Amino acid sequence: MGITITAQGLEDRCGTTAATFLEQVLAASLQQVIAAAPVAIPLLNRFASVFIEDSSTIRLPPVLAETWRGCGGSTDAANAARKVQVRLDLCCGTLSGPVLQDGRAADQRSPLQDEPIVAGALYLADLGYWSLDRFARITADDGFWRSRYLPQTVLFTADGQRWDDVRCVLEAQDTDQVDLPVTVGVHARVPARLLGLRLPAAVAEQRAANRSSSRRAPPASRSAATCCAWPPGRSA
Repeated sequence: MGITITAQGLEDRCGTTAATFLEQVLAASLQQVIAAAPVAIPLLNRFASVFIEDSSTIRLPPVLAETWRGCGGSTDAANAARKVQVRLDLCCGTLSGPVLQDGRAADQRSPLQDEPIVAGALYLADLGYWSLDRFARITADDGFWRSRYLPQTVLFTADGQRWDDVRCVLEAQDTDQVDLPVTVGVHARVPARLLGLRLPAAVAEQRAANRSSSRRAPPASRSAATCCAWPPGRSA
C-alpha cells in the first residue's frame, strides 16, 4: 500500500477506533462460506454432521480494556482480552465463526450455542460448554452429544438410584469398561449413557500426584468417565 510505519506507530494507533474497524473487516469476511469437499471417513459418515466447538483467548493491549474486557488481575495485561468462538463440521469442513466475545465471557455463553444441532448430527465440546439444557435440546432434536463428565453432577441409574459422585458409580462396577444408561441432573434428567474406562495404574498414580499438588483439585479418580447421548445400537 506504500505506507511506512514503525512498530511503535502501529501500537500507538491500536485503540478503540482501530478495534472497531478490524471487527467490521472480520464481519465482512465472514459473509463468505468456508467449506471443503466432503471426505469419506466411515466413522464420520455415521452422522449427518460432526460438530466440534472450541474457543481461544487472545491478550490485547491495555488500551482496549474498555472495548474487550479481560479477566482482570494484578497486571494491565490481563485487563484486555478477546475470546474467539468457532465451530467446525468435520464432515464437510464448514466453519461457523469466528465469533468475538469479551475475554472474560464463559464458553457456555457463546453465541454459537443458540445455533441448533440438526437431527442425526454429533456435537463435541469440552467441559467449558457443559450445559444440561443444551444437551436436552440436542436430544429432543434427535441429535447426539458427547462430553467428559462434569464432577459433582448428579446421576440417576436405570433403577432410579441417585449418585452424587460418579466415582462411586464406577467403583461399584466389576468390569474395567462401563456402559450404563443414566439420566443426568437433579431437575433436567437428561437421558444419556455413562461410559467409563479403568485407567492403568501408572496413569492413575500420575493423576493423583498432579492433583495432590493443587489445594483446589478434588481427589483423583482411577477411572475416566464420559457422558453421551448415543443410541445403544451404535458403537461408542
